[in-house]
Amino acid sequence: MIGPQTGQVLNNAIRSKHCRVFTTAASKNQQVREHAYSKNWDGSSKAASNVTVKVIKYFQRRFDYIVAQGKGVPTQISADLEALSRHPFRYHQRFMPKISAPSGPLT
Repeated sequence: MIGPQTGQVLNNAIRSKHCRVFTTAASKNQQVREHAYSKNWDGSSKAASNVTVKVIKYFQRRFDYIVAQGKGVPTQISADLEALSRHPFRYHQRFMPKISAPSGPLT
């Protein structure tokens, strides 16, 4: 997630099927040193990718809705986009409506 004002990375997540420290020690028949175990994913790589696709679709759908609802009102679009950028962090000061299929074209 990238901050809207700073452009800096605010949050990221990595899914790892293997712990490099453990794997390296095991391949060299060495005892594993104390470390923060980094394996945090047992699913397939495709499943991890599907989560990313769902997140992208989530934002794309809401973005399309915001643009359609704010057509001709740039200040509304700007305010709604700022609210959307905060929404995943449970900042709900500005209401984000539940999205259903828009009526009519989005052009």
